[in-house]
Amino acid sequence: MPFLQSESDLSSALSERDASQIAAAKFEGASLLDRTAVLLVRSENLASASGLNAFSDLLFELQLLEGITHVSSVFSLPDAENGQLVLEQALSEGYAPRAALQHTRDAASYGADFLSRDLTASMVFVSGESNSLASLARTFAPCEKDTTLCVTPMGPIAIEQAVEDRLQFDNLLLTPVSAIVCLAIVAVWFGSLRIALHVIAPVLVGVIWYFGLLALLDIPIDVFNAVVPTVILTIGLADMLHLMNAVGKNHTNGDPQLALRRILPAITLTTATTAFAFASLALEGSEALQRLAFCGVAGTSLLWVAIVTIGPFACRGVASASMDNATFGKKVSSKLFRTVLLGLRSRRSIIATGAAVSLIGIFSLSWVPVDFEFTENLPDGPVAEAFETAEREGLAMAPLFVSLPSDPRDGLPAAIAVLNGGEAPDMSRVSDAIAGRDTLVLPLPVTAGMRASDILNLADNTLARLADHSDAIIDGFPMRVSEAAIEIVERLQIIFFLAIAVLATVFGVIFRSAWVTVCALFVNLLPLLAMQAAMVFSMGWINMASVVAMIVASGIVVDDTVHLLWAIRRRKIRATTHTVLEGLRDAGEPVSLTTLALICGFSISLASGLPGLQLFGALVMLSLGLAWLADMYLLPVVLIGRGGIK
Repeated sequence: MPFLQSESDLSSALSERDASQIAAAKFEGASLLDRTAVLLVRSENLASASGLNAFSDLLFELQLLEGITHVSSVFSLPDAENGQLVLEQALSEGYAPRAALQHTRDAASYGADFLSRDLTASMVFVSGESNSLASLARTFAPCEKDTTLCVTPMGPIAIEQAVEDRLQFDNLLLTPVSAIVCLAIVAVWFGSLRIALHVIAPVLVGVIWYFGLLALLDIPIDVFNAVVPTVILTIGLADMLHLMNAVGKNHTNGDPQLALRRILPAITLTTATTAFAFASLALEGSEALQRLAFCGVAGTSLLWVAIVTIGPFACRGVASASMDNATFGKKVSSKLFRTVLLGLRSRRSIIATGAAVSLIGIFSLSWVPVDFEFTENLPDGPVAEAFETAEREGLAMAPLFVSLPSDPRDGLPAAIAVLNGGEAPDMSRVSDAIAGRDTLVLPLPVTAGMRASDILNLADNTLARLADHSDAIIDGFPMRVSEAAIEIVERLQIIFFLAIAVLATVFGVIFRSAWVTVCALFVNLLPLLAMQAAMVFSMGWINMASVVAMIVASGIVVDDTVHLLWAIRRRKIRATTHTVLEGLRDAGEPVSLTTLALICGFSISLASGLPGLQLFGALVMLSLGLAWLADMYLLPVVLIGRGGIK
């Protein structure tokens, strides 16, 4: 782990096709499509002579930094009609500093996007080389009360660095805490810390192998694959608990190797479904999700090897005693089983509830829009506070750029007027600005707090207003990321259905029963669709974190179903009351314990400072809880069929 690196790059979410489009940008000013460093400058005295002087000195210093090519600020805002710098002209005409700033906000193009209403905050955009911008975003210390100017980096680069810093902290904290929580649950269940250590030891070996592979291949941990260690830890614990349960059964005579052979098909199938769920993410095509797919497949595969090779040795000498001494677990399991028997008598209400939840989820998945927020994974801190200030004041986050052809039409003055929201400009000045070039590139501010759909709607509406005057092109980093993010979520939704279809086929081939396949598909779709319904009621749209959680969860929630079906299959898979109840008796206790361990293991994600990981963990926890209810109550009902439980 000391050799692991953290990385957070919004551009890694762009697919290869999008990256090639960026490289192929043709119009003048294409370099402006790259990310810019965005600074929020705040001061209660910004509208005073000392505040403006300090602001001017800051801008001068920024322009002198190596690798910086352009600095845009309130000092560089032109008048919409004559092209003169409004603030500079106002100060030269004797305006007081506050009056000059107020005049600039009212009269300059984009003045309201650069200056807050109370004139205490202003935006600065810095363009240049990537390394210089990255260094710039780390230059400013946390703002102190006695500083003349409070400068806080924000925008894509600052977001990435804030996420990266938080990831480094989470990597050192969350995985060990998850392991400790899972260890405590097993220790309480079996009434023995020694037994819990034996259970979790092979799992920790698998996690260590996974981290070692990442360090060996120099694969960084990012906001997506940061969830893999928790998945490995909790799934491995579930496999070990099923192995311990099998060792304690009479038909294995306490032999761990014989127990492993009996449950090996089940844990192999559950490993394969989880690995396949991760692997399906590679079909999307973006670098970040391809990396997540590789990490997920590698982690689950290494875990399987650790369980198969080390698991029997860890169980030797403790499994039989654990089943006898697990007084707390026995009491809980007995009460759970009685509750299941009582619940199965209400067959119609159980099926109706499951169908209703599924229908709500299908509606959510089909009709609720997908969206993306630049700050959806931003941790609390100075950058988040700067975004809140900018959003509250309606300040610009980053610009799009409008490319206007200078020759083909006479509508250029009208097009500029549309963009500036004023009268047609002095074309003699505009002609000087575009002399020797085929296009005029003008900024189109994107305010802080805009979601991807808002940015794309802004671009579409602007193009519609310009259509009668000029053949304009709108582009820019926010627009490219917005397009890519929405396309990724839409493609992931298709991948989800493909993954479910493949899993259904696997169930059909292995269990050789169309009825079992339909039942398993219905039971496992319910918690996944419920996740989408939860997104509707909580956020109103579906984002990338929720779809990734749904796909990853699709490989996890089937685990309990597989173990239950496998326990029933040993009794000839005939869906009678007797065989189903015996299967529940065999697998019900480890299924319940593993579900509890999985939920508690993923609950540690809620302690992360990254909202995306918090959302991922919460949705997976929801799906696991519903999956347990569906497996213990709905699956027996639909398997037995119309006869019900007598």
